[in-house]
Amino acid sequence: MRICYIADATSPHTRGFLLNLTKCKFNNEIIVISTRYCSDYCIGSAKVINISSYPGIKHTPRSSRDLLIKWIYGSVINPKIISLLGGLAYFIDYQRLTKKVCRLVNELQPDIVHGIRLHLEGALASATGHHTVASTVWGHEFVLYSRYSIMLNHLFRKSLKKIDLIITDNTRDTRLAFQLGLAQESLSYVMPSQGGVDLSVFHPINRREAKVALGLDPNRPLIASIRGFVTAIIRTDILVQAIPLVLKQVPQAQFLIHGGTKHVGLNKLESLSKALNVQNAVHFTTGPTNNVAKYLKASEVFVSVASFDGVPMSMLEAMACGCIPVMSDFDSIQEWIEHGQNGYLFDPNNPSILAQSILMALNCNLEKIRRINEQQLIERANPTVNLSRMLQIYEELTTKRHRGI
Repeated sequence: MRICYIADATSPHTRGFLLNLTKCKFNNEIIVISTRYCSDYCIGSAKVINISSYPGIKHTPRSSRDLLIKWIYGSVINPKIISLLGGLAYFIDYQRLTKKVCRLVNELQPDIVHGIRLHLEGALASATGHHTVASTVWGHEFVLYSRYSIMLNHLFRKSLKKIDLIITDNTRDTRLAFQLGLAQESLSYVMPSQGGVDLSVFHPINRREAKVALGLDPNRPLIASIRGFVTAIIRTDILVQAIPLVLKQVPQAQFLIHGGTKHVGLNKLESLSKALNVQNAVHFTTGPTNNVAKYLKASEVFVSVASFDGVPMSMLEAMACGCIPVMSDFDSIQEWIEHGQNGYLFDPNNPSILAQSILMALNCNLEKIRRINEQQLIERANPTVNLSRMLQIYEELTTKRHRGI
C-alpha cells in the first residue's frame, strides 16, 4: 500500500509520528508532502517532497515576512486575535497550495491520502478528491480555530464532508468532528498524536543524578513546564504568578520553564519573575526538543497551563518519566487524569488554585501515582499497537474502495 501524508515535516509531532510508524513491521511505501521546507530527504523510511507554505519555508528563514509572523505569534496572547490571524493565514495558504497538492497526489497515485492537521493539511487532502482520505485533528483546532475563525470553521465543515477517517487524541474532538459535518459512515480512531510514547527515550532514572547533570541542586524538588512561554494557547505567566505561593509553603522548590526558541514571551516571563522576586527559583531554558527528556527525568512535577488543549504528548512523556502531571482542567485531559488519583487538575486562569495543585503534587503518594500512570501508558500509549491498528483501518478503507462499497 502506498500512503501519502500531507504534513509539516519539520514539526516534532509529525516527525515523532513518522518515526514511530516506520518502526512498525510492514511493507507499505510512505511519502510525505511537506508544507514547510524540510532539509531531510527522508524521515525514517518515509520519503519527503517539499512544497512552499505559510509561514515561510524558504531556505533563508530570517526573511522579513518570517520575522513578522514570528513576532505576531510571540507577542499576541489574545486567543480571538491569534485565531483570526492564524485562520486568515492558513486559509490563504490552503487556496495557494491546493493545485500543487492535487497535482502531486495525481502523479503519486497513493492508496490513501492523510492530512496530519485538519486546518491546513487535512483540508488539502480532502481537496484532492482522492477516493480515500484521512485527517488528524490536533488539540486546539476545533475548540480554538473553529470557534473564533469563520474562515476555518467553513473550511472544516467543507473538508469533513470528504473525509473517510478522522484520527483524534481525545473523544471530545471526535464528537465535535461529527457535529461539524463528518459523515456518519466515516470511521474514527482515538490515539495519542504520535501514536504513543517511545519508552526507550522517556522513562524514569535516578532524579538526583539527572538534576546534577543539569547543574541543578539535587536536594530541591523540581517543577517543570516544557510547553513554551506566553502565547495565545500556552499561559506560562500563570505558572510564574503561582511560584511565590508555592515558595511560601516549600521554599526549596525550584522551577524549570523550557521553550523551543527565544521570543518576547520569554522576556515577559523573565520580567514577571523579577517583579515577583522569584527569579532565583526559576530556570528558563531554550533549545531543541531532544533536551526535553532530560528535563522530565529530573523533575518531580510536570505543569501545563493551557487555554485550549487536547491530549498533549508532553503530558504523556512526563508521565512516562515518572512526573506527577498538574494540568489545565479540560474534558480531553480528564480522559487521562482523575484529579487526586493520578494527577491534579486546575483552573488555568487561577494562579492560587494552580499553586495548591502543585503543593498537593509535591506531597502526594508519588510511587502510587507513578504506577497508575505507567500502567495507563502500557495499555493506551503503545506506538506499535496504536499505529498497527491505524494501518489496519487504512487497509479496511482501501479494500472497501477497491470493491466499490
